[in-house]
Amino acid sequence: MTKLVVQTLPHSRAHHHLPSAVTVQDHLPQHETVEPSIRPLDDGERSDLLRLNIAGDFVSAIGVTLGVAPFMTVIDKAIVEVASGSNTIIKSSLASVRSIISSPVSYVKSPMFLAMWATYASTYCAANSIRTLNEHYSTKSGQAASALFVGTTAVNSSATMMKDSLYAKAFGGSAASPRPMPSITYGLWGLRDCLVISSSFVLPPILQSALVNKLDMEESKAKTTAQIFCPIATQFIAGPVQLLGLDYYNRPGTTLSSRLSLLASEFTTIVSARIARIAPAYGIGGVGNNYVRDRWRSWVIHREMEKAAKGGSPDRLV
Repeated sequence: MTKLVVQTLPHSRAHHHLPSAVTVQDHLPQHETVEPSIRPLDDGERSDLLRLNIAGDFVSAIGVTLGVAPFMTVIDKAIVEVASGSNTIIKSSLASVRSIISSPVSYVKSPMFLAMWATYASTYCAANSIRTLNEHYSTKSGQAASALFVGTTAVNSSATMMKDSLYAKAFGGSAASPRPMPSITYGLWGLRDCLVISSSFVLPPILQSALVNKLDMEESKAKTTAQIFCPIATQFIAGPVQLLGLDYYNRPGTTLSSRLSLLASEFTTIVSARIARIAPAYGIGGVGNNYVRDRWRSWVIHREMEKAAKGGSPDRLV
């Protein structure tokens, strides 16, 4: 019988990171002891594991966002219509749900759904793969956080602005005669995206560590709590910023006092709607993404350990 032990990168867990070496030790009588044989992964083996883990990053990102995209399309359309004054959150949401139920195939083929799915699938693909590359190359924590924030924000912001421009022109006050987006709208949406990405991918691990160290919370519970809390709390700022960007498109030339009055009157509605969409997007979606990604990592390691066991030699490494 053969016993396999996976030795991972420093300060990492076997199901989260790429193994750097595999130890194979035969069971011996209790009075006999041997030193385990360890052979580090060579470059080809590490590359194989990297490719497998990035494939898992894409599978989890695309699969999870497919499930949450419908909720976000309903809310985003409603936010745009509220900003233009053409509808209310409830009426718009109900109309969208009825449309989805009555014509699900047409909905899945619609630009409204495809743009939303592409936006969040690309965002999670970027975040997951950057994390994997940071683990693979043992990037220092500060540099890893910066790479995660910059890379994910660049992908998310580009995709989100294209998606938001599509929604604003299709459902906004100028839907009948769409016009170019003003630069200030893109700037405000860029600020919103920075807030959302930092609260979804950068801040949760920091809060998770604080909950574990300061409150002695169980790590898995702390991870879920942080992943849900951070994106939701940020919507009290991100919501008004998005509404302001939409207002600059819908009402060009309007005074600042009029825009601030709109923010005050629609604050509760917009923040509530943003929380309703961000919860599945980065709260539930983030938890689901982490779960699928971790399970994929566990499967990869288990698969490679089985291959090593079948080799029958302490020097065989997957």
